[in-house]
Parts: sequence; C-alpha cells; structure tokens
Amino acid sequence: MVEPVAPKPVCTAILICERAIQEEGSHKNTLIGIFENVHIVPPKEGQPSPVPGPVPVAVYANLTGAEGDYEIRLELANLNDNVVFAEGKFKVNIADRMRTFELVFNLGLVSFLRVGKYEARIYANDKYLSAKSFNVLDKNQEAKQ
Repeated sequence: MVEPVAPKPVCTAILICERAIQEEGSHKNTLIGIFENVHIVPPKEGQPSPVPGPVPVAVYANLTGAEGDYEIRLELANLNDNVVFAEGKFKVNIADRMRTFELVFNLGLVSFLRVGKYEARIYANDKYLSAKSFNVLDKNQEAKQ
C-alpha cells in the first residue's frame, strides 16, 4: 500500500527576532526583539568578527494546510552570494490541516560578517514554502548619514 503524501503547507507568516519563548502553561509563543535590520561594524582586515559580534537570532513561522509527517528546515542565506551559512531542522507530525501550526527556530548566536541582504527560508519535506528577507547594515555608514 502506498503511503499518502503529506500536502504542501502554506506559510502565512515569518518573523525574525532575537529570541522566542514558549510559555509552559499556554504554549503560546512570545517573540522578543523582532527586527528587519541588523547593525554591525564590519570586521577590518585581520579582525576575526564584526562588532558587536554574534547576535541572537530566532525565526518564527506560522503554517496552515499541513497534515501528516514533515521534516521542516530553515536556512539562513546571504543573498549577496546565495550562500547558506546557518540551518536548523526537525521532524513533526501535524494532525489537523484545518489548524495553524507554529514553528520556532532558536538559532542562538549568529555571526554576520558582511553587510547586505539576507534571507530566512522555510522548507517542508524539501519543498520551498516561503522566505523573509532582512538587512545587515554598516553601523558606521548610518552614523555618517
């Protein structure tokens, strides 16, 4: 007998923040420090990392239309050269496609070595669902403007 194929979910929201906390009793997610811009001082030659250094990153996504077994994957990519530099994944069974399902990836500290456009991409069973772009900006350039 052929196993039914899990339907492709629809991603209704992606938010990027510093931290996501799930409350114990209610299981509600609280997002702290939602952002679209990260401000760094790019490293000078010979300097190992930018200032202020690695920043905390979490990604929240809301899915609907999902039912069955999924491997959910998140990629963080630098769009300047399309290089994936951070990834997280987990397996989940979603019972009811009529309900929404919330995903939280707490990636911890992430180093952004270059200014430019970045993207958080969500996949389910290796199928692209959606993405959210964000910027890494040079703190020195903003001070001059």
